[in-house]
Amino acid sequence: DGIRDYKVTGVQTCALPISISHLERSTLADFTRPTGTFYFSKTTNVRSTTRQPNFDVAIEDLRKHRFKAEVIETPLPPSGSSVAGITFGVSDFDWDRSRAKLMPGSLADNLTSFGGAMTINDQTKCTELLRYGAAASCGTVAEPYALQFKFPLPFLHAHYAKGLTAAESFYGAVQSPYQLLILGDPLCQPYAIPPRFKVSGLKNRDVVAKRCELELLPSEEENSTDPVQMSWLIDGKLQAQ
Repeated sequence: DGIRDYKVTGVQTCALPISISHLERSTLADFTRPTGTFYFSKTTNVRSTTRQPNFDVAIEDLRKHRFKAEVIETPLPPSGSSVAGITFGVSDFDWDRSRAKLMPGSLADNLTSFGGAMTINDQTKCTELLRYGAAASCGTVAEPYALQFKFPLPFLHAHYAKGLTAAESFYGAVQSPYQLLILGDPLCQPYAIPPRFKVSGLKNRDVVAKRCELELLPSEEENSTDPVQMSWLIDGKLQAQ
């Protein structure tokens, strides 16, 4: 909400509508718990082998929480697959030709040297993954070499599946992010369980002319967490918490 209130300068006009569309799509994924499979690409490419030792722990955790997770022996997922998230490693790729679908809210992470270096023509950029539906992705802006601590651990997806935001998941999985450019919707959280509740004493769009009493009522929905804090705002100004 409020994205159109931002003053944007120095952005090409053709890129702005695409960026807004991407953020709007990611916002709609919040709390939806999308179906699909978390894929981990295992090939002989050093960009893949660097992270393979940590595949099992991520997959075990995802499956323990009843998510689908599997290792594939190709850089990209099978044709027609629904991708909840992917960790892979290849210098160049054509996602369109894979015919795999990145689900709304998915995280896609490709380990390569210049995935975030937009001034260098070599290698496919991480923005391609956003273009085909991922909520967030990342790429390095300078040659990082194949050092695991500069890239997200595969456990990135396990963090995300437990309800963390995209930003929390990435930074919880990277030890040294100083060469890493993370792009997308940082607040996307499709697997979070939000607090749901009702307020009695007023209906939406009621006009208030005198003192009124409001009561916070628990939700009858099972898919809800208890609210921790409520903030009261009038005309956008915080009144009390």
